[in-house]
Amino acid sequence: MLSRRPIRIAVSAIAAGLAASIVLALLLGVLDLYLTGHGLPSLTRPWIDVPRAGIHLSRADVVLLAGALASAFVAAALAGSTTDTQSDW
Repeated sequence: MLSRRPIRIAVSAIAAGLAASIVLALLLGVLDLYLTGHGLPSLTRPWIDVPRAGIHLSRADVVLLAGALASAFVAAALAGSTTDTQSDW
């Protein structure tokens, strides 16, 4: 019989990464509006730029990617933990 554990881990990781991406995108958008409104440089200008490889990442892209990956890894670790949550009572 197949275990449902890998499916639970994958679904938890994907859901956490997606939720973190949405929240971070909104926060970064508001922060970028604030910064550019006060005459400061935008968070969306290229920061890591390798044109020959087609890589153009901004600070906002890096923060979004790191936040989504971190939350997905934490969710996968928590969903895959082997602690028994049921008591013997």
